[in-house]
Amino acid sequence: MSSATVSNFLHQASLFSKEVLSQPDARLRLRRSLVARPSSNAEPSLSSLQLAAETLDRAILAPDSDSRLDLLDRAEELLLSALGGDPHTSAVAFLHLAVVSTLRGNPVRSARFLLDAFASDPSSARGDLAPKVWEESLVQPLLPLHRLFYAEKQAILASVSSEFQDRQGSMSALDFSFTSESLAFDEASRRQLLSRMSNETVEELRMLEDAYEEALDENTKLLANFLREFLENSEGKELTNTKKKKKKKFFVPVIHKVRGIRVSGAEKLPEKTGDAGFRDGRYNDGMHGDTSFCERKRGTGEQAETSCSLGLLMDASDHGSTTHQPVLSTDFLYPITGQVFDDQVTLETGQTYERSAIQEWIEGGRKDICPIKHQKLSATILPKTNCVLKDLNANWREKNAGSAKETKVLVQSKYESPEIGLSGSMKLKHSSSEISVTSQVDGIVPELTSDISKLWLSGSLHEIENSVLAIKRAWGNADADNEIRTSLAKPDVVSRLVEILFNSLDIRVLRTTIYLLSELVARDETVMQTLMQSYPNILEKVVVLLKKGIFEAATLISLLRPSWASLVAMDLIHSLLAVVKAAVQEGSEQPRMYLRPKTAAILLLMEVLKGDDGNVHKVGGAVIAEKALENVVSSLESDRTEERIAAIRILLNCIKEKGSCRRIIADKVNLSSVFGIFMSASVAEKFEIVGFLSELVRINRTCSEQLLQKMKDEASFSLMHGLLLYLQTALLDQCPVIAGLLLQLDLLAEPRKMSIYREEAIDVLISCLRDSTSPTAQIAAAEAIIALPGRFSASGKPLTRSLLLKRAGIDKNLRAMMQRDQRCLIESAVVDNLEEEKAVKWEKKMAFALVSHEFGLIFEALGEGLKNSYKELSARCFVSATWLASILGELPDTGVRGAARICLLELFISNFKSAQEVEERALAMLAMNSFIHDPDGFQVLTSHMRDILKKLRELKEVSSLSAEMIKALTGQQEPNAGIWFHKELFQMSCSMNGGVLAMNCYRDLIFSGHSDGTIKVWGIEGSRLHLIQETREHSKSVTSLEVLQNNGRLYSGSLDKSIRVWSVGVNRIECVEVHNVKDVVHGLAVANAVACFITQGPGVKVHPWNGISNLVIANKHVRCIRLVHGRLYCGCNDGSIQEVDLATGTSITIQPATRKLIGKTNPIYTLEVGDGFLYSSHASLDGGPTVKMWTTASYTTVGSLVPTADVRSLAITSELIYLGCRTGSIEVWSRENHRRVGTLETRTNSKVLCMSLHANGEVLVLGTADGQIQAWEIS
Repeated sequence: MSSATVSNFLHQASLFSKEVLSQPDARLRLRRSLVARPSSNAEPSLSSLQLAAETLDRAILAPDSDSRLDLLDRAEELLLSALGGDPHTSAVAFLHLAVVSTLRGNPVRSARFLLDAFASDPSSARGDLAPKVWEESLVQPLLPLHRLFYAEKQAILASVSSEFQDRQGSMSALDFSFTSESLAFDEASRRQLLSRMSNETVEELRMLEDAYEEALDENTKLLANFLREFLENSEGKELTNTKKKKKKKFFVPVIHKVRGIRVSGAEKLPEKTGDAGFRDGRYNDGMHGDTSFCERKRGTGEQAETSCSLGLLMDASDHGSTTHQPVLSTDFLYPITGQVFDDQVTLETGQTYERSAIQEWIEGGRKDICPIKHQKLSATILPKTNCVLKDLNANWREKNAGSAKETKVLVQSKYESPEIGLSGSMKLKHSSSEISVTSQVDGIVPELTSDISKLWLSGSLHEIENSVLAIKRAWGNADADNEIRTSLAKPDVVSRLVEILFNSLDIRVLRTTIYLLSELVARDETVMQTLMQSYPNILEKVVVLLKKGIFEAATLISLLRPSWASLVAMDLIHSLLAVVKAAVQEGSEQPRMYLRPKTAAILLLMEVLKGDDGNVHKVGGAVIAEKALENVVSSLESDRTEERIAAIRILLNCIKEKGSCRRIIADKVNLSSVFGIFMSASVAEKFEIVGFLSELVRINRTCSEQLLQKMKDEASFSLMHGLLLYLQTALLDQCPVIAGLLLQLDLLAEPRKMSIYREEAIDVLISCLRDSTSPTAQIAAAEAIIALPGRFSASGKPLTRSLLLKRAGIDKNLRAMMQRDQRCLIESAVVDNLEEEKAVKWEKKMAFALVSHEFGLIFEALGEGLKNSYKELSARCFVSATWLASILGELPDTGVRGAARICLLELFISNFKSAQEVEERALAMLAMNSFIHDPDGFQVLTSHMRDILKKLRELKEVSSLSAEMIKALTGQQEPNAGIWFHKELFQMSCSMNGGVLAMNCYRDLIFSGHSDGTIKVWGIEGSRLHLIQETREHSKSVTSLEVLQNNGRLYSGSLDKSIRVWSVGVNRIECVEVHNVKDVVHGLAVANAVACFITQGPGVKVHPWNGISNLVIANKHVRCIRLVHGRLYCGCNDGSIQEVDLATGTSITIQPATRKLIGKTNPIYTLEVGDGFLYSSHASLDGGPTVKMWTTASYTTVGSLVPTADVRSLAITSELIYLGCRTGSIEVWSRENHRRVGTLETRTNSKVLCMSLHANGEVLVLGTADGQIQAWEIS
């Protein structure tokens, strides 16, 4: 038995086990087969088998090797106990044992268990349990058995219908596959004949089928046992080389036990001429002659082109005739008409037709269906003529020109031995094409002449395969390689090689054929043209071979130059990575290929990277997931420059996909091989190399400096000088990356007073940062500067911003980043002291080099970037400027602080005042703090004292640095009530319009709603309030005014049962929508899609702008409402506070209802929500607190206030709480210590019904029940 046969079975066994291991559905299918075939005597074994299967599942998912081994021992013990009972149960147990052996790393033992499954229950094993293993590795030796069965079936059916026999013979000759499905009768044809058969014929067919199944099972057992014994002997020889070698055994199928088969007449088997068995990697049944090309061809449906060899021309005398008659294979006959082909075309289904006939079929309206195979056709344009079949056909016509029309043509069944009755060697008359090919080989090495001739002329697939192997062996040793290539590059020979590729089953032959085609394509462009024109689907066929584990196919695929879209469509990424990991070994048996499979796979993966973003991510993700990173890194040492460049691109993609893999790459990379291609690389390739090196150094400081030093030491040239030369010629947007790497290499040593590399690198960074004509270069320069401090997360992201926030007293951002990056190795609180010292030293060294250049020229460039309207650039420059400004105090004083103050301080103050985000304010605060001890800087800061102090107080709760700055600016440890000052701006009477029931502010405008239905728009000029617009579109009191900041709309609710929507212009408002809600509106809260309002009765109505209203809190009378982030807060008349989630409709009680003496209640008059707190006020009947505060996160009480009178309105700033009382006064309380810090008098005894904050909280505006509007400036 050949090693190829055994290796094929081992390969299929390995694939089976891996499929079961990787797919839970496959394991589940094995268990379900037990339920599908219950057996009464299998109950004990079944329970053990089920428990073993569960244990195996646990072993597959075990987290460590020790646990896995223990579980595997237990599973194997249970599986062994399940053997010996029901055959089907035993077969399933053997399959599980095969999987266990694979997990233990013993593939041979796994294969033996798989063979035990076939020996235990062959019918189940080949039908349900492991059909693919059966079809791929065990069917071939049993072909003689099938021939006998088919011959007997034909004989029985011939007595029923000669028409059926002709049709069946033609179809069989053209459409047969060696699978289990092909062994059954065609059911449609069978039903057509049943009515014409006698009972005796039907019974005879049934007995034939039964006998065939019995023989097939028995031979499968014999084959399985034979292979198992062979594996045991082979394994024993490997272990004990000194033992005496046993005589090699061969498997002989048991044919004679098929009951009912008649061997007579034309079906009589030929006499044996030798021992049956395996020869040269395939089975030999011991008959005269060899298996023909047509007979050995697989019709798998993928692409089995119909072709036939010259060996099918037979002598008719063996059929009992006294005259010689031409015998023609059915492959020469058109299956529909039965006539000899004239112009053959092969469709995409693999079926060959006469051109005129199939053209008539298509034009007749059935253009999308193959007439014989009934498969859909994707194209209706007929392909080119099948030149190989046409030449073979012409050869037959030429040989039998005199008798072909007069004698009867004997049609040979494709499944009978094609050379039965031949009494001598075949004498063939050469066609013109054959003579041409033969003449081409006369001039080359003599021993190859016959091999190349046989490749073209022979009709035996076995002989052709041997010729291919011989050509391959001589390829590397011959002195006339060019002559060999010239002969093999002829279109006719190339076509024969492709047909071998399509039809051979021998792995070794397929690998050799791919090798030959690859070498021809690589060295001769015409071969490529022949392949693509004559075989447009060859790429799909080669891809199938690659996915089946023939890794050399990657080379041919690469040489065929498919587009990235084709590669993605064929889903080749995982197959290519298998090639990269396997790294096919080339030895004496396989000459070195022009393009190694691994190289081809790397180049194809690079081709996929040219596609869209989704497929680009797939490559990096797959490389990491399949642990092929080190294999790709090893390609950097290839002797082919294009493979090294491709590997760099793939590794860059992996780094972008998962930044933490850069550490693995940095540990394994051989930098000298990368530098070896730098000087000769193109401009684009050089930038990829520099980008790759720049990404590698984004690791912790110690490893980064070691890698930088390694770059300087291992380069065969001055790397810094090479980078400097490249920097001077590179594209503008590439320069910042090059300059950043060059600057890091220069600063490895202590900074010298003068360094041309450092000066040039910093000059480039500054010039790119200031070049407004190239925003891309500006962004790249800003990003390069942010990365220079040298601190990175494990994913390679710069930590500059996060570390600055930590220095500003806000380290939550850094901790959150660490949590998102779960594999981050740098923890802010657990950094190694030595590593931290190195990081600090590097940061100071880098900062000093930057600020010292041209007396702080970089501050001017960063200042210009801060003013840029492009937000992305401005944000990056802001971080870089903050870093350099904040570290100035730790650097030697070289006089650059003044340059920084002039260029940046005013910009920092402006950002601090205008920033909306807390983090932006904190960064600006950190930068300003570096100037607070500079006299000139302090003077600039004090000129903005009021605004700075206000923002610093807002940061006190999140940053400890703010308190220090407040102390430094004011000379006080804590701010007190004396700091706050309220200046009355104006008081305006609107009593003619009734009371002021609602008030709100937006931008520079103030809106007031009055009890007569009027809405007024006001503006403030200095200390004077002036009326801008007055409108009265509501017919009754305006009870509520709400503004949505995101859309600039004003919403008004009224007792006239309407809600109006107003657009807010520069100096006026205009009603754009009116919603009649059919209920009075006592209070209103709005969001983008919904409005909530208080009605006359119980509950709150939720009114979608484009929907139907519904009622919530229907059992309570609500007094006030607030809507924040989809949560509706309701203050009720019974003293309770409810929270309603509008998304789900669920409600929570924050404060329960309270009832006092005589049945009186404490209604909630007003609610306010801000900065994570909920404030409420209610009436005081017993002198208790009337204002309470809760956290909105947990609704726990955090404090309470006791004002002097009942509170009817609230306003909250970052530091103060304003309480509008029923007595006409406003009490001012501190949010920090809950103490009263002052009282504002309105000079009226009327209730303060509404309050609002204007000008970012710097002006308090209020309205009273008697129609007064008053304002105070807060400072």
